[in-house]
Amino acid sequence: MLKILIDNNLPQLISKKLLNFECKSVREVLSADAKDKSIFEYCIDHRINILMTKDKNFAWLINNSKNNLKVILLQTGNISINNLLTLISEKHGAIEYFSQSKDKILII
Repeated sequence: MLKILIDNNLPQLISKKLLNFECKSVREVLSADAKDKSIFEYCIDHRINILMTKDKNFAWLINNSKNNLKVILLQTGNISINNLLTLISEKHGAIEYFSQSKDKILII
């Protein structure tokens, strides 16, 4: 199953509601104030497939790294958690395809 880590800048509830993926939030596995470097190292050490974030700088860091970690960069603005979950669910096929592609970044 695809392993996704949800960054601190997204609601932790996302990790509980995305049932089609093995999701955890940074708050669950590290801390609410975990820095990008710690999150990046956690992803590599725990073989996380994808980090989901709104942080463009972190996304570009991952995009330019020389490992298999991928990033979903959410550029949704301020939308409700329900609308965000619906959007992510609607993109399930695209996320699965992305996970198998050579691309490192998926912008939603």
